[in-house]
Amino acid sequence: QLLAASVANKATQAKMDHMKKEISDNDLSTTSTSDLVANLKSDKMVLQDQLENLKKIIQTQISKKRYHKERAKDAYESKLVAAKEVADAQANLTAQIENLRKEKEDAMKDVQDKMKAAFHAKIKAEDELDKLKKEQSISSLTSEQS
Repeated sequence: QLLAASVANKATQAKMDHMKKEISDNDLSTTSTSDLVANLKSDKMVLQDQLENLKKIIQTQISKKRYHKERAKDAYESKLVAAKEVADAQANLTAQIENLRKEKEDAMKDVQDKMKAAFHAKIKAEDELDKLKKEQSISSLTSEQS
């Protein structure tokens, strides 16, 4: 759009330059003042229209740039929010993993403690059994002797 307006502006400028040359080449007495004024007014109107078109084109371009800038800003802010959410989720998962690791360690220690207690209980029960067997064999020996 800017290029088209620029080309139109150059064409008008070339037309005006040509008219100036014609005026300087011609005898001013052959061209009426009213014709010159009419041509200048016509050229002025064309230039004003082109200026208005250029203003509209520039405003449109500025609006588009603002729109795209706002969209880019919104996208950047959305990415920041998403990155924060990801970081929060990672921190949460890390904390959960650490908690599970501690729970596992505690459970393993508890199992080891229970295994030790069971082992000691087994040894104690075997000692008691051996003691009872000895008492029984002593008592059966004494009853046989009597």
